[in-house]
Amino acid sequence: MSLKLALRILAVFFWWYGVVFVLSVARLQGWDVSMVPFLDYRGTSYAWDFELMFTAIFMVWGAYLWMAAKEPQKHRLFIDFTIAATLAHIATMLVIALVRSEDLWHLLGDALALSVPVALVSLARFRLPKKE
Repeated sequence: MSLKLALRILAVFFWWYGVVFVLSVARLQGWDVSMVPFLDYRGTSYAWDFELMFTAIFMVWGAYLWMAAKEPQKHRLFIDFTIAATLAHIATMLVIALVRSEDLWHLLGDALALSVPVALVSLARFRLPKKE
């Protein structure tokens, strides 16, 4: 898989947080989003204000990933940061999942889902030719 495609897949994955956020807040507002079964795991204690911060970060991050995909060779540092930060995010979710048992399946699912696109980016990134 090319790095350009892998970066765009990760960007779309980051943008997915925005969709989940909007649907989660819609549910809290009493809107009928029952056709979206994955929202059930968020329960009534959903911290929308906390999630808004992550959503904003991921929306911007996804936009920059999309732009970096045009010329990945020029954006190695940003791509390396993305890999490291995403792996740290996954590790943090796994630790929290072990401590906060009520969020275990939600966090394990998110960590597993996020590990796929970051693995694609990592594999493609380390196939780039060395800079001269």
